[in-house]
Order: sequence, then structure tokens, then C-alpha cells
Amino acid sequence: MQLIQKQKYFGFEIYLKKELSKEGKNNLLLKDIEYDYETGLIFENVDHDATFLIEIHTLKGSLIAVEIDKQKNITQKSSLRGSTRQVVSSKGKIFGVYQKRVRVKIHNQIYIPYTTYPENHFKIIDLDSRGKVTIFEIAIISDNGILYLTFQKVHEYQVYNHEEEGIFLCPDLIKWESLCHLVGDFYNDKSRKLPRHDYDLMQKNNLLEFSTTNELIERIKRAEEKLGDGDIKIAVGIWFNFANRFGMVATSQGMARVYYDQISRNDKFPKHVKESEKLIYQELIDIIGNKDTKFKREVRGLSVQ
Repeated sequence: MQLIQKQKYFGFEIYLKKELSKEGKNNLLLKDIEYDYETGLIFENVDHDATFLIEIHTLKGSLIAVEIDKQKNITQKSSLRGSTRQVVSSKGKIFGVYQKRVRVKIHNQIYIPYTTYPENHFKIIDLDSRGKVTIFEIAIISDNGILYLTFQKVHEYQVYNHEEEGIFLCPDLIKWESLCHLVGDFYNDKSRKLPRHDYDLMQKNNLLEFSTTNELIERIKRAEEKLGDGDIKIAVGIWFNFANRFGMVATSQGMARVYYDQISRNDKFPKHVKESEKLIYQELIDIIGNKDTKFKREVRGLSVQ
């Protein structure tokens, strides 16, 4: 397989192929994919349903691959024991080889290729010896019919040693029950190597984060007041998830959700918002009666300032 991205700093390599057809029971025909390294753009004309194969080679023993369903349940993927296909080997040791097949479908009304979440991605989790849990996400997405391979770091947590309980998981991690069990099982017999839990320091960090968020909202309010034009509404990018196709921005009314189809950009990248990016938007609507989200507001008509 052709090497697509070498995330050596993070400890893994990404390969991409398109499945063509099967010959017999074991042989699978695969096609090399032309790919733009800067933007993630996949140069492949897809005019009917197709399957792409993402393969990850991990270069560190602390990395595992998982799939996640719509309820955020985690299934750990097994590493391939062997492969009959030729791959480009890294100079270092390969600890695991993981595959994910992503189905690209053609919309039956507008006839453009698309993928669906969560089937369009999988995650790599780094569980290091000092309790730092880092989650990366690799996905194939469609932006108005244009396919992209995306890679991003989506979560980072810290696990601590607790004198009485053995390990202490941060509150954000505890909220994700399936991940909490996986991480807890991994570090349960390694708690002595973890940094000690400092409750006072964690409280200070939480207060600092809360204060920083409020300060950002106040800065946006002052900027809008300074402009003196009620039609100009300012937002600041907080995060964006490529696989899920939505993100979060700060507004003068608080935090709000934004979907990719409400974002206008003039660059070559798939629609997204960058952290700390200054934006303007047309409308802020209230989200009412949707129990599937914690967001109370949603931004419409977002563009780069």
C-alpha cells in the first residue's frame, strides 16, 4: 500500500486504498489513490457506491485502534496478524496494523458521494505510561461531493494516582462511560507510575478555564459594541470535528454549535473552523427540545472575518 501520511511525531502511519473487486476468496484488488498532502483532498472520481480502505501502522506500543458507535460505545480493533499484500515498511518497528473500511455512497437525489458518521472514521488512542490519554481521529468525509481524508487530535485527558482509589479519572473522561472503562482497566495495575492527584490544583485549573471562557465572551461583547452595528455578529472558533461535521464557536450569547454546511471559507480545505479564528455570522437560533445535544444555541451563516 502507498504511504499517505506519516504522523511520526504521534507514532503511526496512514495508508489509503480503494477497493475494486475480489478475485476468489482471498485476493482483494486495491487501487492507489492520488491525494493532496496539504488539504487531505482525495483525487478520485466516485460515481457509484465504493469502499475505501484505511490502514494504520502503529510505531509505538502504547497505541490502540478503536471504533465508536452512535451511543459512544467503544470496540477495540484487533491488529492484523499478517497480510498477503505488500506494504511500505517504516524503518522502525511496527507494533500493530489496523484497518478500517469506509463506505462511500452516492446520494440518490443530488448524485454526489457522501459518507456517514460514525462509519466514516476510526480512532487511535495513545495510553502513555504517565497517564496521558490522547485520542486521534482518521476519517473520510465528503464536502459537497468532494472527498477528503482527515486527521486530527480530538481529545486529551490525564489520569492520576489517587492514594485511596488507586486511579483518578478527570470528570470529562468519567462522562464517557465506555472510554472510562477502557482507560481504567488499562491503568488499574499501573497507578503507582501515574502523577499524584492534586485536588486543589485541578480546582484552580477548572476555575481558570471557566474564567477564560467568560473573558472570551466578554471580549466578543465589547468588540460588537465597539463596531456599533447590530447587524455584525462576531464568533470565535473553539473546536471542530471533521468526522462529525460540526464544531463549537463562542458568541456574545455564549457557546454555540455550527454545522459544516453553515460555514463559508475561501481556502482549499474542507469546511471547518479553527481554534481562536475570528468569524462573523448571520443568525443565532435557540435549540429547543433536542435531548441529544447539550448545546442551547446554533449559528447559521458563518464566514471568516
